[in-house]
Amino acid sequence: VSREDRVPYRTIFERCNSFIIKSLIDKRQFRWNAHLIKMHPFRLPHIVFNEELTEGQQSVRRQRKKYKDQVAAILRKCNVPLTDIVKLAAD
Repeated sequence: VSREDRVPYRTIFERCNSFIIKSLIDKRQFRWNAHLIKMHPFRLPHIVFNEELTEGQQSVRRQRKKYKDQVAAILRKCNVPLTDIVKLAAD
């Protein structure tokens, strides 16, 4: 496939089975997120995951996407409410 063929990205992704790879990444992110939710609050990964900026300044430019934001975007894409994530993690 060359640039001159004018093939849409979606078609290229389907040919390469990259949608399968994306779903595997999403599945692993869900699993790690469930692990973080079930984790004791004093553990370092749990603290870092739930940490907010308490001192200093945020950049004026667009903020980097946090892991938490990425998981929320995947949940929205899958039509899963954010309020149900704790219940789903218990399963």
